[in-house]
Amino acid sequence: MRIGIDVGSSFIKAYVCGDAGSERFFMRPIAEMGMLLAGIPVRDAEAVGVVGAGFERALADHPNLRTAVPWTIIPGADPIEAEVMAQARGVQFLMRTGDEQPALPDAYVIAGIGSGVSYTAVGPHGVHRAAFGRPDGGAALRHAWDAYADSLLPLEFPAFPHGADGDLIAGTADLYFQDILPHLRGTLLGTFVASHFGASGRDTAGESGRSAMDMLAVGIVRDLLDSRSIAAAVARATDTPDEVRTLIGVGGAVTHFPAFATRLGAWCEQIGWELIIPRRADFAGAVGAALVP
Repeated sequence: MRIGIDVGSSFIKAYVCGDAGSERFFMRPIAEMGMLLAGIPVRDAEAVGVVGAGFERALADHPNLRTAVPWTIIPGADPIEAEVMAQARGVQFLMRTGDEQPALPDAYVIAGIGSGVSYTAVGPHGVHRAAFGRPDGGAALRHAWDAYADSLLPLEFPAFPHGADGDLIAGTADLYFQDILPHLRGTLLGTFVASHFGASGRDTAGESGRSAMDMLAVGIVRDLLDSRSIAAAVARATDTPDEVRTLIGVGGAVTHFPAFATRLGAWCEQIGWELIIPRRADFAGAVGAALVP
């Protein structure tokens, strides 16, 4: 039996892999770390791999757990480096073992969309973390949920009335270039956002909540186009960086906010990228932690 633990800033996640290949997944708020560990057989495990920038902080709040669990700290230059390496390992395992999972290309970019967003390039030359990510991630979407929940329920069904993968510019409170320059209507440039939440008269709770999802999705797409740190990581991972057009989405935001994941996929398609979301994408880090040699 192997166990992997991913201690994030908001949630702790555990993956338990039995000797016969059985899988179990657990998740609780970080404050309930002791309760989560009490519910899994940590003493029976061959190893309990752990990653996550929140690990030391969590142990400070639960000092008795430092020696109560046979922790195996995943090596890395720093906790974030170790976490992205585990994510990459977890993605490869989840994509290889799931039913009807598409094949991974030789090189791709992983967007770890937790409370914030990290980027990692994976290719023939290894796994390389981009130096910069985004501070607005799942925490921003949870804030939107809290602010607009009455109008957005249920988010599990696309919150966009026309279908989330259809018209990219309907159902939001955003101001688009085609609103400013009517001759761009019907063009790709016309669908680009000039100002999030900038449309006068389109400011209902539902429209504002959808704009929050698009703000993150468009921000990630803009990073794929313009981020030098992502470009540098991709160039280190492969000899053909211009051919990298696959984004692997992992983290809670792409699994707990399906409408956001659909919107992110639609925006990726606009710039010629494909979004792939592995099975149990929110547990990629925990799975990778369990697989440490």
